[in-house]
Amino acid sequence: MQRLKILIVSLLVWGLFMLGVCALVEYMSAEAHAGTLDKRVKIAVVDSGVNLDKYPNLKPYICKTGSKDFTGGKNPFKDSLIIEHGTNIISILTKDLNPNKYCIVVVKYYDPKAGYDNMKQYQTALLYAIRFKIKYLNLSVSGDFYDQIEYRALNLAITKGIKVAVAAGNEEKNLDKDCHSFPACYKLTIDSDNYVVIGNKMSNYGKFVKKISYYKGGTPILAGSSESTAYYLNKWILSEK
Repeated sequence: MQRLKILIVSLLVWGLFMLGVCALVEYMSAEAHAGTLDKRVKIAVVDSGVNLDKYPNLKPYICKTGSKDFTGGKNPFKDSLIIEHGTNIISILTKDLNPNKYCIVVVKYYDPKAGYDNMKQYQTALLYAIRFKIKYLNLSVSGDFYDQIEYRALNLAITKGIKVAVAAGNEEKNLDKDCHSFPACYKLTIDSDNYVVIGNKMSNYGKFVKKISYYKGGTPILAGSSESTAYYLNKWILSEK
């Protein structure tokens, strides 16, 4: 009986060890895979996907590998929102970028039917995006609650040298007095020039929020902080050519 117990424990330990090894191998191979098959500078967009059928002009900007759907489907190239939020963000972000030099890793997490599961999908999608050899990360997202996984993931992104642009949120709140808009408010403890919070005249505001106002013919084109974030990151990338 004692030998049987020892055997069972040994098998359990071996099983856990192999699970860890497999996870590590998958992590390392994914990074290597993304880096070897596409040498372009990678920009991750964690959002609602992209509608390539409707906007084929965006196809040259999509990385050869890495794009993934975390909503339970298998198509990151279909936008899960009627308003095509992710598609809009990618359209703004890729303006004037050279598709031979830059590409987008489409990381789809948002599903309007998922409810609270969206947070789990977002956490997984964010960690997935950061493990690739990306140089830039666009987060045109905003929520009311601090999340430890999100915070640690973004700290990891900064330590890896990833440049992160996040939306300030659109509640028109003074974040200097009431900072409960995330991931924007992580800026209070992530003291890095590579972590920027973007807003506009209609968004949340504060000392650490960069205001972007883009008008054409007197009409504001950037409707919310989501679009302003993509616009800012686009200019940031172009300035580093």
